[in-house]
Amino acid sequence: MQERHDAPLAPLTTFRLGGPASRLITATTDAEVIAAVREADDTGTPLLLIGGGSNLVIGDKGFPGTALVIATKGFTLDGTRLELAAGEVWTDADDLEDANGLSGPIKYAETARALGVDPGDRVPLPAARETVLKLRSGKGMVLDPEDHDTWSAGSFFTNPILTNADFAAFHARVKEHLGPDAEPPAYPAGEGRTKTSAAWLIDKAGFTKGYGTGPARISTKHTLALTNRGDATTEDLLALAREVVAGVRETFGITLVNEPVTVGVTL
Repeated sequence: MQERHDAPLAPLTTFRLGGPASRLITATTDAEVIAAVREADDTGTPLLLIGGGSNLVIGDKGFPGTALVIATKGFTLDGTRLELAAGEVWTDADDLEDANGLSGPIKYAETARALGVDPGDRVPLPAARETVLKLRSGKGMVLDPEDHDTWSAGSFFTNPILTNADFAAFHARVKEHLGPDAEPPAYPAGEGRTKTSAAWLIDKAGFTKGYGTGPARISTKHTLALTNRGDATTEDLLALAREVVAGVRETFGITLVNEPVTVGVTL
């Protein structure tokens, strides 16, 4: 187990943002993880668990407590059951390529088209994995240290789910702002509820790909990703996020909600 004090957290996140932790522990075994959590509980110390750091927005002041990096490794494959340690990177589990079973039913039309199958069909796991990675890479959703479009948390906002009444009001505002023939994305989300697209809302509210002039901007590949262009601060990112939230609310009457976990900051 490695321990450091006043340790920077930005390199541990895909945003490359955030101040230092008072104490940073890197645990490589389950026993070390358990010991660190118990110590924090016993002493009343604030505890922040960090895995791949792909869903974290940490404030510029950092974290006044113990940050615990879970770096446990190892995996086992028993027939069709694959078990990985919490700190394992899925793509590093080489026997994933040898698990030649079928995927679950393909849910998304875009993925089905890329695979040349119909939605609901099943395909060999390696083919499904390769196709999904290729599609996500094209949207900047696979981390590449050389590509600032991937210095993000992936999708920054969740897709809103609206009641029938709220969706009707939203639908009216869409036609008011975009014209009588405009139709927003709409997907069933349970009885009396409809889901719409956050990416569509952001784009139609005027925040197009590449929007922004500062060090934090919307991705040039996908409007749902907010990115660090290299020298941004967390406050730069939050200022952009707040601008997008305010613009979508003013245009469509919908308040977007952030998907990443925020630490020491709020929208």
